[in-house]
Amino acid sequence: MELLTRWGRDIKEEGRVLGREEGKVVGREEGKVVGREEGKVVGREEGKVVGREEGKVVGREEGKVLGREEGKVLGREEGREEGKEIGARELLLSIGEHRFGPPSKSVIARISKIRDMKKLDELAVAVFKSSSWKDLLSTLK
Repeated sequence: MELLTRWGRDIKEEGRVLGREEGKVVGREEGKVVGREEGKVVGREEGKVVGREEGKVVGREEGKVLGREEGKVLGREEGREEGKEIGARELLLSIGEHRFGPPSKSVIARISKIRDMKKLDELAVAVFKSSSWKDLLSTLK
């Protein structure tokens, strides 16, 4: 009987050892699966953070380039408009000087303040219908 008991204990111990080994193998495999899934989740979140930051940097740089280009275009357009206004004022003063004589400082100041091309065009036409600087400027009202 003692032999059977010892034999039973040996088999039981062998079973525990084999069970532990099989448990470790199964546990490792299950751990790998769970670890992969958890790693994917964490990796995605970390990737999103890094991606957002990289996207912001790239977006800022693209925005700067686009902003510069738009600024250049707008600046050119504003410069052209301002150049047209200056030319129209100079032409108006020149034609008026030939027609009415030299303009006074107040006439020059009033005409220099005009920024509306439509008004400058109207004055350019009115200069041929007016008899003096005063008469011309009265059309502005």
